Amino acid sequence: EGSSFLFNAGGGGESYVWHDGSTGQVFQIDSIGTVSVTVTSFFGCEASETASITAVVPNPTPSISSTSSLAPVTLDAGNGYLSYFWNTNETTQTIDVAIAGGQKGLSSIPGVSLIAFSEDAWKSIESRKVRQPHWCLDALRAQTFWGHQQYHYTAPVPGILALYEALRQICEETLPARFERHRVSSIALQAGIEAMGLKLFVQIKDRLNSVVAIRTPEDTDSSQIRKIMSKRFNVEVSGAFGLDILRIGQMGEQCRSHNLFKVLYALGMSCRQHGVDLDVSLGMAELERNLVIDPENILD
Repeated sequence: EGSSFLFNAGGGGESYVWHDGSTGQVFQIDSIGTVSVTVTSFFGCEASETASITAVVPNPTPSISSTSSLAPVTLDAGNGYLSYFWNTNETTQTIDVAIAGGQKGLSSIPGVSLIAFSEDAWKSIESRKVRQPHWCLDALRAQTFWGHQQYHYTAPVPGILALYEALRQICEETLPARFERHRVSSIALQAGIEAMGLKLFVQIKDRLNSVVAIRTPEDTDSSQIRKIMSKRFNVEVSGAFGLDILRIGQMGEQCRSHNLFKVLYALGMSCRQHGVDLDVSLGMAELERNLVIDPENILD
C-alpha cells in the first residue's frame, strides 16, 4: 500500500528463505529493487521465484483548502485522485455546503453553528424565485446581516464570543494537532473498553474518532448503567435512537487524558455494580498504555 509492497509466498510450505535471509511467509519492501524467495515443502521439494520493483508510488496526501472570508467557499480535497470519501459520505472532490455544530469538535457551546457555501451553491440561492418560508433559514438575510450589518435577528452574543474563543484555541493548537489528539484519544479509549471485557458496536474500519459505540452487555439495562454513571461518578454518556448501545462522545476537550480515565473508570465500575463481570484494572492499564505509546506525543 502506498510506498511499500507486501509479498506473500503462499501457504503450505515447510520453510521460506528470502533474499535477505528472512524466513517468514510474507516480506515487505519499501524501495525499488529485486526480491526472491525459496520455498521448501514438507517433502523437501524446493521452488524459487523472483520479482522486481521498478517504481514506488507514494500514498496520496490530500489537503482540504478553502477561502476564509464572508465570500462563498468550496471545500476542495485536491485533484489527481481516483476516488474521494468525505466524513459526510460525499464522494466528490469538492463539497458545496458544509455545516459544523459549535458544541461538537469545535468545543464551543450549543446555539451557534458555522455554515459555508460554494460559489455554485450561492448562485443557486441567489437565483431562487421564491423567498424562503422560514425567517431563520434565509441564507440571503443572514448574509446581509453578517456582511452588510442589516438586521436579521438578535445576535446570540455569548454564543458568538464562545465560538470566537473556541476557534482561537483551535488556531493555537493547530488543526493537525487537534485531529491527532482525537485519533489518539479514540484508539486508546477503544482499546481500554475492549480490554476490560466490553464489545464495541462498529467494526474497526468504520469507527469514528469523535464517538465510540458500545454494545450493552447481555441481560443488562443500558439506562440503569447510565444512571449509575451519572449519580455516582458525575459522568454523562448517551444511549441511542433505537439501538441498545452506549455512546461516549469524544470531541474537543473531552479528548484529554484525565477525561478519558474518568469516563472509562465510571463505565467499568457502573457495569460491575450492575452485575457485569469486567476487569476494570486491565482496561485502565490498556488505556494508559495506548496514551503513552508515543513518548513524543503524550496526550495532555
